[in-house]
Amino acid sequence: MHPEVEKIARDAVACRYCFEHAMADSAAIDIAQPRMIGRSYWHASPRIVVVMLNPGSGEFRADSADAELKVLIRAFAEGKGTLDDVFAHQWRDVAHVGRGRFQSFYVNGLGLKVDQTAFLNIAWCATAGNKYPSQMLHACFARHTERMLQALNPDAVILSGSKAHSFRDAICKAVPSSKVVETLHYAHRKAQAVEEVELQRVRAAIRRLNRSPGG
Repeated sequence: MHPEVEKIARDAVACRYCFEHAMADSAAIDIAQPRMIGRSYWHASPRIVVVMLNPGSGEFRADSADAELKVLIRAFAEGKGTLDDVFAHQWRDVAHVGRGRFQSFYVNGLGLKVDQTAFLNIAWCATAGNKYPSQMLHACFARHTERMLQALNPDAVILSGSKAHSFRDAICKAVPSSKVVETLHYAHRKAQAVEEVELQRVRAAIRRLNRSPGG
């Protein structure tokens, strides 16, 4: 594991800043959730990071995947487990996230390879009722997300979801050499035809990255 990535993740799982300052209430998974970084991300060309707004609260899944994730993150936080254990669990669960829509949009739709792609949230912690006040989002971005983006040093950032789009300027400032491409969230409510047009547009942007010098 990249040492700076692990350090940032350790800082994040130890952080309770937003809850201690009454910005939000914590959810069933009451610890920051590092998002998976593909095993081959560092050797990928281009390197792509998908940035979304927040992790799930763990309130709506009927299976045990979120409970297992919480155990693995706690073990990592306590020095009894590894970040690789956390990521491995997320890789195994990809097909089930968002009732399959995560995989349908990012993997099948955009053609991203999970083992070569990094995923990141603006807010690392889930909140009760999925409520994310602006001050919480900006606090988490400044404390953890910006640092992780800089450590990942992507060629492109796919900024996914309208609420995440407001961080475009901050992301451009954090990683000025990265191309930022805005798109829908995987769980959007647009018509299928709208999604297909959007997928074609983003796939074209990714192809241009592959043809760029050094890509």
